[in-house]
Amino acid sequence: MARTFFDQFIPRLVVGFGAVSLLSLAGCSNPCQQICNELAAYATECDLDVDTTGVDQCIDDYASAGDAELAQCAEWGDGEQLREWWTCDDLADRYQQGGGAPETE
Repeated sequence: MARTFFDQFIPRLVVGFGAVSLLSLAGCSNPCQQICNELAAYATECDLDVDTTGVDQCIDDYASAGDAELAQCAEWGDGEQLREWWTCDDLADRYQQGGGAPETE
């Protein structure tokens, strides 16, 4: 079965996310890095304990995202849309799996 961008990208982002760092929100970021912050903020709203190191690593990993990936993140990275796709239970399952920052393919 072919995997969609959503199947590949979003789960990788969620694994290892942490609570939102004020510094990461204040700086410039690309659309993929904004997803890192959006999902971390959402996880915090869900009362999940997350580590800011995961958010920082996610932001670092997506600092050099390619044009195609940036376009997809811009299209799918809206905070409200992410909340429609993911429930707090979904996020909890991902956080409980542990792991580090997302791996790029």
